Amino acid sequence: MAGVTEDYHNEIGKWQRGEYDDQQIVSVTNAFLIKYDDLMDSASSISSPQKYEALELYIKSLESERASYASFRGYIETGDPRLNQTSANLLSNATEYEFESFFLINANGEAFP
Repeated sequence: MAGVTEDYHNEIGKWQRGEYDDQQIVSVTNAFLIKYDDLMDSASSISSPQKYEALELYIKSLESERASYASFRGYIETGDPRLNQTSANLLSNATEYEFESFFLINANGEAFP
């Protein structure tokens, strides 16, 4: 997940520096939403009872991060500051789910395949 997240944040940086206009960052966001759909599909296809709880948290993290970026796109399109706050809250939730997932993995000495 870190690669896709880092790539998206690099694109946001370009928008913040004025290298992209609002419509371009909306298009970039749409492309990244598809990448998150693919990541969630891949993670959902893993079946391992020992890793189920950690995997479930990881998927929740992906879902929350994807929802954050969709909300951010809405903010860019409408200028509604509530959508920007929703995006920030969802991204915070995503981070928390991811940390919980990694904690479970580390506690059990396991890793995802």
